[in-house]
Amino acid sequence: MKKVLPLALVLASFLGAQAQQDPLFAHYMFNPMHFNPAYAGVEGYTKITALHRSQWLGAGYGLQTQYLGLNTPIFNLRSGAGFFLVNDNNVHRNNIMANATYAYHLAVDKSKLSFGLKAGIYSTSINFRDIRVNDTEDEYLLDGQEVYSKFDLGLGAFWQSEKYFLGLSVDHLANSNFSIASDPLRANLRPNLYFLGGYIYEVNYNLWLRPSVLFRSDFSSFSFDASTIATYNEKLWGGASYRWQDAITLLMGYNLTKEHNLSLGFAFDIVVSNADAKAATSMEFMLSYLLPVDFGSTKKIIRTPRFRH
Repeated sequence: MKKVLPLALVLASFLGAQAQQDPLFAHYMFNPMHFNPAYAGVEGYTKITALHRSQWLGAGYGLQTQYLGLNTPIFNLRSGAGFFLVNDNNVHRNNIMANATYAYHLAVDKSKLSFGLKAGIYSTSINFRDIRVNDTEDEYLLDGQEVYSKFDLGLGAFWQSEKYFLGLSVDHLANSNFSIASDPLRANLRPNLYFLGGYIYEVNYNLWLRPSVLFRSDFSSFSFDASTIATYNEKLWGGASYRWQDAITLLMGYNLTKEHNLSLGFAFDIVVSNADAKAATSMEFMLSYLLPVDFGSTKKIIRTPRFRH
């Protein structure tokens, strides 16, 4: 019992504040499928997205997160499908999330309403070799690496019209427990709630503004991001975002091809809250590619700057 107690306590401390521990990217407005499975296929074409985030540069924590995802419409079934992988390296802990997503789309007047499901694996590993302790001679001190994998489940709904978009989703519905052998202490992977809302405003033919907000909660605490992105001529975009009690983010990006199917984005965070406990800056890169063939469609897709980056 004593031998497994330190492991349970460490695991509980790593998973206890799960709402803030789940990785969240500055480019959330370009990649809603990360937290809402109902977004799969909504854009009407096949899209591959890759993200890399380095958190609190210079702090020595080694906080890095990578994301790779694909989603595509299935026109004949009025639905969409996708998958994504997340690798989140957070000090002594590494989380890997692998999820498949499916969404069913309904036409409502000139709008689209979709309902989605995601299912997969949530794996967390803890490297005890790198954990600093006061008593290195403790006979119960744990060594090596411990790995735990659990089933994960999420649901979502997404609505979009010509001018507005709204999304509501919840993940970690399997309520998985990471337990240590027969020890009664367990760490729960608690559900997280996400709400996304935004508006598309056409300033003129070449310039669009897109304010949006992302609210998230683990039902005991909450946080939100508020942002505005300007897109010019479907080629260049830039904007700013504020993360509550954390940072201000500057975003910019460029479509690299004349077909507007390959784009690169960059985000730079400036910490404005609890700056003494964090390094002052973080950086994030996004690369997205639109496949030239829209599988299963006989209609030409009309592009808009809603999420097309």
